[in-house]
Amino acid sequence: MLFAPKKGEELRKDLTDKINEMLNKAKNVDSEEVKNNIESKIEEIKKLVPKDASAYDIELVLHDYVCKNVTYDDSKKRENNLTAYGALVDGFAVCEGYSRAMQLLLNQFSIPCRPVCGYAGEEHMWNLVKIGGKW
Repeated sequence: MLFAPKKGEELRKDLTDKINEMLNKAKNVDSEEVKNNIESKIEEIKKLVPKDASAYDIELVLHDYVCKNVTYDDSKKRENNLTAYGALVDGFAVCEGYSRAMQLLLNQFSIPCRPVCGYAGEEHMWNLVKIGGKW
């Protein structure tokens, strides 16, 4: 089977471990600086979207931006590669960082986006996006 999602306690433990890891890292970061950096980057990216763009065109602009400006890095040397911050500000991420960056950006335009976690040979994350009333 190509897709075999984790269930119950196994998934809960994985998510709890990831949340705790991110919280521990966040304790060593100036939260005001992080907030300013991500807000500034979001505003910069929003300016790339034409004012009269459809939801599809908005998603395409944001997708293309992320693809051109984020480098996939699973070396585990980078602290933020699981986050939207890592993707958008640092420019490096793994699938979770890409997914969370797109979710954050699409939410700026009120386009529904939901992250999906699963297994495709290894743990993986991607997004479901609702455009034109369809997921």
